[in-house]
Amino acid sequence: MKQIKITLAEIAEKRNMTVDEIKVIISERIKFGMTSSNPEIRAQWKKIPSSNDIPTPEEWLQYVIENQDKYLL
Repeated sequence: MKQIKITLAEIAEKRNMTVDEIKVIISERIKFGMTSSNPEIRAQWKKIPSSNDIPTPEEWLQYVIENQDKYLL
């Protein structure tokens, strides 16, 4: 979890934003993907492990970090 906090802070700093602002943006994008009318998009987002129905920004970022090799060219 420490790496997640560091990464969120780095993203926020690079964008001249607060961590909370970054988390709001990520949350909005997660909700958009999870509620997409496209079932393939929804299925992709549902692969993210979560303690609730919708992943938190931290859960999303953890998933991205753990699975980055799958998505890099």
